[in-house]
Amino acid sequence: MTMIITASIDNEEHILTVNPDEDFVKILENTLGTIHDCTFSVNGETIVSVKDLPYKISHNTKIEVKRYRTRGTYTSFAPTGSSLIIKSQKNPTRPVINIETVHISCSSDSYNENEDMAGLIIYSFDNKQFFELNGRRCRAGYILIKATKNIEHAKSNQGAVHGNLFKWFFGIEPDNRFVGAGFSLQDKKIKFNSGVFNSRNDDYHDEERSMSRDEISLIMYAVEELFKNGKWETNPTLSLSNMHTSGYNVGDFLPLQNRPRSTINKDTS
Repeated sequence: MTMIITASIDNEEHILTVNPDEDFVKILENTLGTIHDCTFSVNGETIVSVKDLPYKISHNTKIEVKRYRTRGTYTSFAPTGSSLIIKSQKNPTRPVINIETVHISCSSDSYNENEDMAGLIIYSFDNKQFFELNGRRCRAGYILIKATKNIEHAKSNQGAVHGNLFKWFFGIEPDNRFVGAGFSLQDKKIKFNSGVFNSRNDDYHDEERSMSRDEISLIMYAVEELFKNGKWETNPTLSLSNMHTSGYNVGDFLPLQNRPRSTINKDTS
């Protein structure tokens, strides 16, 4: 028998039609976007794992979906992973950041597994998601990756890794007009910490140095599918529309909890 399910999230209500032989979790993801950082309430019962949902639903079931708050924001992938949406919870008047593509800057260095490398993903500057700063034209999803030895001379007063990277590229010290996130490549692994950007007091972050789960998933996708293999040198832009099939499940890298902390991170400035 066909079931009618009501799912509510972010003050929006969605009516779903579900047949017994259909994958309910996939239907829910196609409607709401990423739901791996959510909790669910079904008839007053809290469900932590999305895998348990199919056993709790029946005709006319109502499901309340709540996203975990991470880094002072809510991050969410749109249906089919077509974009990453970042919303400030500290200051709801700040613009919603929408990332549809990632683009590796031509100013990046080629990947070398024996080199320590610093990475920065750009979200916005002065509330603009497409901007030009000191001759550098950027948009949300722009990624810069440099060998740390090649930016040492920048001598930022905000950190010898990500501070240097920003100052080398833009020619100024980072301030709260800029929103982005830092990562690094060390010992053949990707690290997701940055004291300069990930814990910055800019309305989109809190005191946590680690990236959020969705950001980690995005960076894994960009680095593995575009940067490490050198594809970016001939085709630097990658759409997020295929990200949901990439197989980079962030759950492989972080435990599921309200503000997850990676067991593979090392502190990076």
